[in-house]
Amino acid sequence: MDIKKKLIAISLVAAMGVSFGACSDKKDGSSTAAKDSSSIVMETLSSEEIEQVAKHDLSFQLIDPNEQGGVKQDAVESSADSQSGNAGGDANAQGGNAGGDANSQGGNNANAQGNDSNNNNNNNSSNNSGGSSGNASSVQTPADIGNNNVDLPQETGLQVISGKKMVVQSYWMDLSEQADKVFNGEYLKAQFKIKDGVQDGIYPITIEKADFSNWGDPDPQTVKFKCIDGAVVVGGEAKENTFDDSSDPQLLTSNVSGKPGDTVTVIFSVKNNPGVVGNIFAFGFNSDALEYVGGENGADFDGNFSS
Repeated sequence: MDIKKKLIAISLVAAMGVSFGACSDKKDGSSTAAKDSSSIVMETLSSEEIEQVAKHDLSFQLIDPNEQGGVKQDAVESSADSQSGNAGGDANAQGGNAGGDANSQGGNNANAQGNDSNNNNNNNSSNNSGGSSGNASSVQTPADIGNNNVDLPQETGLQVISGKKMVVQSYWMDLSEQADKVFNGEYLKAQFKIKDGVQDGIYPITIEKADFSNWGDPDPQTVKFKCIDGAVVVGGEAKENTFDDSSDPQLLTSNVSGKPGDTVTVIFSVKNNPGVVGNIFAFGFNSDALEYVGGENGADFDGNFSS
């Protein structure tokens, strides 16, 4: 599910919870209404449960795109998921068919946008350096995949080295304020350990998914970011990665240097952010050379929405 459909579904569940629970702020198990001489039992949501559905702290998952359904939870972030769970799952569990109804209502428009964006992705993905996006099809997105602007091979003589791709997917959402969150600068951080014995070269960090949505009026709308890939450079000095001069929303991956055995931090930064309320974001890396250690929010983004 893309972020726009997820937000529509969760918004509807929360709205239904308010309606069902309007007579009482405490969950008493059910409310009963008579209609056509029969009783209809409807589950209510407490204000605390509605707030839980409307928020999801920043979480990370490590995914092997070569294994169907293969998802490994990042141990560093497992506590966040255990507390909040999957917001879409919570919505379906608490709201029953409400999430499904919302998906059917919002699905056609979102799918149409997604198809257009995927067509753009097919054109852009060939520009990623070293052909490193070979397995990205299993993590296709309704967003523009950025051109990799790592031009270090011409400056250092190092080669771009591809290998087995692994993907880290992050997710967050906050509908509680019914307003967009506007932030620029450091968005997310990811730590990688450069494995022992890794040969000198350039190991791209590729943006595989950048699916943002705003609050929208009356419905959430997809916000497209121009994505710029980065790299971990072994045996050379990484050149600083830069935004372009356009006014487009942009998402930039830093270039970093290191040697075998080092742990390095890659920073994802944003510019010209018009405001968003949720994001499904994924980045890929060469797992033959790099080991994903963990992820966290950047200095300019607060990824903790718990009360």
